[in-house]
Amino acid sequence: MVALGQPEKARADARSRSTFQNRKTVLTAGEIARPVDVVRLLVSAGISLQNAHDILDRLAAGENVVLELALDEKLIQELHGLGVLMI
Repeated sequence: MVALGQPEKARADARSRSTFQNRKTVLTAGEIARPVDVVRLLVSAGISLQNAHDILDRLAAGENVVLELALDEKLIQELHGLGVLMI
């Protein structure tokens, strides 16, 4: 997380998101213009840095990625804004 410079606010957001129940979702990639921001957002959602990089690599390769995540409307909008779609 330090390598990406994740601020304390993002860690607090991740803790607050943990109150949402995890549910399975399928991610697919649209046009991802800021991949580092995608990784940062996934980490802030509670995914490890290594797993976030792996997810990004799979999305960039055209794969759909199934994962279990605590989703809220803000996270969904942020992912969509970065080119990661939920199907």
